[in-house]
Amino acid sequence: MSNIEETLDPEDWERTRKLAHEMIDDAIGHLDTVRERGVWNEMPDTVRAHFDTSVPTAPQDLETVYKELRENLLPYSMGNIHPRFWGWYMGSGSFTGALGDFLAAVDGSNLGGGNTAAAAMDSQVVDWFKEMMGFPATASGTLTSGGSMANMVAHTIARNAKAGVNVREEGILAMPQPLRFYASDQVHSCHQKALETLGLGAKSLTSVPTDDHQRMDITALEQAITDDISAGIKPACVIGTVGTTNTGALDDLNAIAKLCQKYEIWFHVDGCIGAFLRIAPKHRHLCDGIELADSIALDPHCLTSALMGPNSVI
Repeated sequence: MSNIEETLDPEDWERTRKLAHEMIDDAIGHLDTVRERGVWNEMPDTVRAHFDTSVPTAPQDLETVYKELRENLLPYSMGNIHPRFWGWYMGSGSFTGALGDFLAAVDGSNLGGGNTAAAAMDSQVVDWFKEMMGFPATASGTLTSGGSMANMVAHTIARNAKAGVNVREEGILAMPQPLRFYASDQVHSCHQKALETLGLGAKSLTSVPTDDHQRMDITALEQAITDDISAGIKPACVIGTVGTTNTGALDDLNAIAKLCQKYEIWFHVDGCIGAFLRIAPKHRHLCDGIELADSIALDPHCLTSALMGPNSVI
């Protein structure tokens, strides 16, 4: 009876090492020559047909798989790695970030817990973000898959904090009042989707008009809040935006914070585009008031974080 060890390791490490070096060289060449290519290339029918084939039923060697990727993927990217890509704000990341992703995959740690260096590094990055935003050391935070999820984490905590019941135990049907969230009419669509997912419904988000600079109209915001109070609806959270998707507008965070304090409302900041202006010496004043938020979603576009103040209810 054979005792052959089952493993996912390569059969030939030296052959794999050679191909890995080839991949790195190709990647550097792909980025180094990006200015010599067009921003975007239409996929020919032959390439589209490649992505319409049935699931493979036999193994393939790594060289074959990489050849397919090099021929059918890399020439037909979105275009955002090109310096003349002006479609929207999406960045291209960086080569050092790609190397970091590679090393993180090699380490393979599960960061849900554990006494590991990777978990300590995860916490350290969150601590750095707290320091950059002016949050206290007692605040908490987590790294997420993207800005939409970071905002959803914050809205979950805002809902739990303002529900009036232990919503984790009792559920949203036990809430004594419907909750209302407020954001400018320039806010990202992920906020409505988050509230739908949390069981509050799209109507729980009030769209507040903006001024001539696409900033939330503070007078209109307060009017919406008082109208809801009169109607028996509980104002739960105001979402201030630091860098809207459409124009990069920045809401008046100090004014929003003052209103939130007045009416005891959770103050969340969606800073996934502009929060890191806070570390720019000449422009940090544009984010004044961000340190007053109960929660922040921020995105350096290699990872995303949700920060929560020290009084968060998880």
